Amino acid sequence: MLPTTLPLTLKKSIINHLNGLDEDSKYLRFGYTPSVDAITKYVDDSFEHLDKSVWFGYIDKTVCIGAIHVVINDAGDIAELGISVNSEYRGQKLSSQLFDRALEYIKSKNITKVYMQCLS
Repeated sequence: MLPTTLPLTLKKSIINHLNGLDEDSKYLRFGYTPSVDAITKYVDDSFEHLDKSVWFGYIDKTVCIGAIHVVINDAGDIAELGISVNSEYRGQKLSSQLFDRALEYIKSKNITKVYMQCLS
């Protein structure tokens, strides 16, 4: 199974994935524990800027089980990544594959600086 681009038609599945994360996973993903409304707004806003924002992920039937969000800054020279995988799918190297897919995309855009917030 390889990660694919997640289009607007799967927005609700991304929202459900992020809202379905446990509290600790939400905190590690966002740096705080966002509300349902905050997650919905975040995903909605991400699809308003498709020139600077792309989602890659895994869909099991119609359910998003893991996703990485790539956001490119306004100058177009730095990308930020945010990644999450449902707990029952961890340990299967899905995060590594999502990360690799995001880096492939970033390189295709000639971006050489990438960052992500990593909490432990």
